[in-house]
Amino acid sequence: MGLREEFLHEPVSELNIMPGVVLPGSATVRQAIEQMRANNQGCVIVVDEQGMPEGKFTEHQLAGLITDQPRFMDTTIGQHVRDAWAKMNRAEPIAILVHRLQTYGIRHVIVVDEEGKPLGVVGQRAVMEYIADYFPRAVKVQEMDAKVAIEDREGA
Repeated sequence: MGLREEFLHEPVSELNIMPGVVLPGSATVRQAIEQMRANNQGCVIVVDEQGMPEGKFTEHQLAGLITDQPRFMDTTIGQHVRDAWAKMNRAEPIAILVHRLQTYGIRHVIVVDEEGKPLGVVGQRAVMEYIADYFPRAVKVQEMDAKVAIEDREGA
């Protein structure tokens, strides 16, 4: 089976789903930032009173708020839920994930269980890791040495 077939048939649950930071829409931007920092996440899943996802609040939105709304820190994240967001069931194929990432122009999708409750987020990085695992000899993944100078060879 090739990568295309894998993407069409393998469920999203085969990817590395990051546990998501879940907050109600009534949480403040300040609280969302604290939770994103504490959990090393780039977004917060915003849920309603029943725990169902309404959308997400992202670092990208935060950057816009910093310049556009000087008093944003104490506003609620529910006011800033991103319009373009996507969710998917963990049993859906990886191909659907890739399609949603491209269609919505987003980096992460909220993964939900059979009841629609959020399990976490999955995105571009998980797809790249999956491809690297699929082609271990063709894809060499290594951490960059932050101290590499322009004059140093990188192994190419």
